[in-house]
Amino acid sequence: MGKSVDVPFGYGDVISITGSGPKVVVWFKDANSLIRGLLMDLTDPANPVLNKEEIIIRRKTEGQVRKKKLPPVGNPLPLKP
Repeated sequence: MGKSVDVPFGYGDVISITGSGPKVVVWFKDANSLIRGLLMDLTDPANPVLNKEEIIIRRKTEGQVRKKKLPPVGNPLPLKP
């Protein structure tokens, strides 16, 4: 029987597994749309090795806009014509 690999629950749901041969990347997506890829070495299937380094992809939210700068305190806001 092989050993299990523990992945933190906070990483989210598995969305894909990519790669070929004994080395694959397991892709997770959490509730904040953070996508994380973990490299897994399956050379010995009875003893899988999870790499400590990971790939992190942060997605911007749709329609994200920069905030306008306000004038310094004490200065009136300009009126729009």
